[in-house]
Amino acid sequence: MRREYFNWARNSGVEGSTSFFEDTNELLVRMRRMIELSAKLKHALPRDRGGRRSYDDERLFIALADVFARAGGAPVTYWTEHDPAGSGMADTPFRRFVQAFYEMLPVPSKRTAAGVDEALRHAMGSRRS
Repeated sequence: MRREYFNWARNSGVEGSTSFFEDTNELLVRMRRMIELSAKLKHALPRDRGGRRSYDDERLFIALADVFARAGGAPVTYWTEHDPAGSGMADTPFRRFVQAFYEMLPVPSKRTAAGVDEALRHAMGSRRS
């Protein structure tokens, strides 16, 4: 930017232009403080041990069970030896609802269908308690 611009900006008569340099300086001071604070916050973060993180789907599955129940269905899940898909989960209407919902999410699935069944079984177990 040319120096003439700075002189013109201050003397332009535009509302607020008389404090152009002071406001610019204040903004730069605030930016420096934020950079320093961000560096301190980054340094204060706990070390990441690189362990496996849970998906935290339990709340989602419990919310889906509540929606299913309010719609008049019975949010039931249980294990069976007669599952043709081989996941061990009984093919209940609630299970099909959850599987269909999970497939509709606009993000890549982080679980296989059997993984969804396992998480669903765990969530429903904690919902009952």
